Amino acid sequence: MLRLSTVLASLCLAALPACAQKGAGPLDSLEAEFVARGNEPGWRVTVGGDAVEIVAAYGEDTRSTPRSATQVTDMGQTLEMPQINARLEVEDQLCRDDMSGMPYPQRAVLSLDGQEYRGCAGDPQDLLTGAEWQVENVSGGGVIDGAEVTIAFDVEGRVSGRAACNRYFGGYDLTGEGVSFGQLASTQMACAESLMDLERKTLAALGQVRRFDFDETEALLLIGGPEGEALLTARR
Repeated sequence: MLRLSTVLASLCLAALPACAQKGAGPLDSLEAEFVARGNEPGWRVTVGGDAVEIVAAYGEDTRSTPRSATQVTDMGQTLEMPQINARLEVEDQLCRDDMSGMPYPQRAVLSLDGQEYRGCAGDPQDLLTGAEWQVENVSGGGVIDGAEVTIAFDVEGRVSGRAACNRYFGGYDLTGEGVSFGQLASTQMACAESLMDLERKTLAALGQVRRFDFDETEALLLIGGPEGEALLTARR
């Protein structure tokens, strides 16, 4: 039986390094659930190891069926569900929710009774976790040559990194609207004043972050503040 596999991972690698960190395709595991969703009208597809459930038309149309084989194509993968007159197509391209702007690792198209509904798929956390991000801009002031400013997200909701002088650590909260950071703690080593100033700016910027996105160069943007600007820019 074909599962969503490394074909999607290779597509992801070419399109967006951030989502390639997971390695395997989003439906590769029988245990893990994979979710696609869209708006206007609201719909959601939950793919499990054994079954698929569709909730469409804001919950007025609910269908379920045993999970079948997936078909690999040049652009992604397709899950046919003829028993309920449905098909789900998933493509590994960055997708932004058209209401919240939240980025997702895949684009999705649900065909239901011949009508197509477009949306996003996968877990936004997959775009953040993996290799450590190297911060190259803090609050528009860049980063001092030779200074190390980094950020790493793990799957348990923890964040850590280096803020020019000291290492910091804490938690992050990922919701359907964006990402934010809890109280961050750090080591207490003293450094040159220029590094300490950059560290203060870095930690202050992290405290204002409310969402994330990617620019045309695939750099991670941590966005917040009163003007909703990119407070930190990072890349792998």
